[in-house]
Amino acid sequence: MNNLLSAASIEQWPAGRTLFREGDPVRDVYVLVSGEVDLVFNARRGAHKTLRGSHPGEIVGLSDAVSDTPHDCTATTRTPCTIGTLPANELRRLLHESPSLWLTVLQFLSNDVNACYDSMRSVAGLR
Repeated sequence: MNNLLSAASIEQWPAGRTLFREGDPVRDVYVLVSGEVDLVFNARRGAHKTLRGSHPGEIVGLSDAVSDTPHDCTATTRTPCTIGTLPANELRRLLHESPSLWLTVLQFLSNDVNACYDSMRSVAGLR
């Protein structure tokens, strides 16, 4: 992750600021250094549902950047945050130049999938 942070632009973000919206094309990925980010999707009838929260050390928007698909949710800062912003094309360049970075990306994506499963279990009342 240090490779990503060293290539990122680090900024302070206030609570309530939107990193990206559902359906937007991927431009950047966001390395969360401090604070919390909510990932929200549009449910039926226009309702907004929180998918999960992201915490320090996570990379927000990673899955969409790797798959080069539009964002599948909206990301908004829940608290004031310190965030490293890395252009998606720079992420892809780093992955191409440093194949060992793929293991780190795979670990992050696996954690994202498991967090989604946990959220589904919680919604279904299984936890």
